[in-house]
Amino acid sequence: MPVLAIAALAVAAGSAFTIWLMARRFAARYAELHRRIPPPSWMFRAQSDPELEAPRRRALALLPVLVIAAIVYVLNA
Repeated sequence: MPVLAIAALAVAAGSAFTIWLMARRFAARYAELHRRIPPPSWMFRAQSDPELEAPRRRALALLPVLVIAAIVYVLNA
């Protein structure tokens, strides 16, 4: 397996894990405020609460990194 594929896989795994952590933080705060689970499009809808907005923006910023790393891995594996 080429070095580029391994690096892309590591970046994809790291960004996926970080997005998962941000989703957990967002869902916990959202459930605390609204007493229901967040909608499936939680990452793409702005929130007025700063404690909800911070993890949402971090996850949204990492999404293109995850997609590009996954594409690079598939093309080089």
